[in-house]
Amino acid sequence: MNKEEKHRAKFEEILQSDCPDLESLRKRTWFGCPSHQRPIVWQMLSGYLPPNVSRRSETLNRKRGEYWRFVAQYFKTRHDANFSSLYHQIHIDIPRTNPAIALFQHMKVQEAFERILYICL
Repeated sequence: MNKEEKHRAKFEEILQSDCPDLESLRKRTWFGCPSHQRPIVWQMLSGYLPPNVSRRSETLNRKRGEYWRFVAQYFKTRHDANFSSLYHQIHIDIPRTNPAIALFQHMKVQEAFERILYICL
């Protein structure tokens, strides 16, 4: 087994646990994260998802619901006088984000970024 395969195997070993050790995962990530495992690793390390497998689905559903409640509550204020300059800056900056990458030029992606940034800022 070469170095890369060993690295990947260690990630698999950590992630297959019912409750992965975040410190071990964090240390392992310093040496790179296999691309197919990157989404779940970063969601756990950022605190977005709990490491405990049995709680992930419920947590994800709750957080998605919170997001859409925030959108319903706050995104409509983007044109209010108090917030229009913030929204305007987000709106003009989004198309300039990685212009060479086609994904960032899709209108749906830009709209999603606008919502996310507006709600989080």
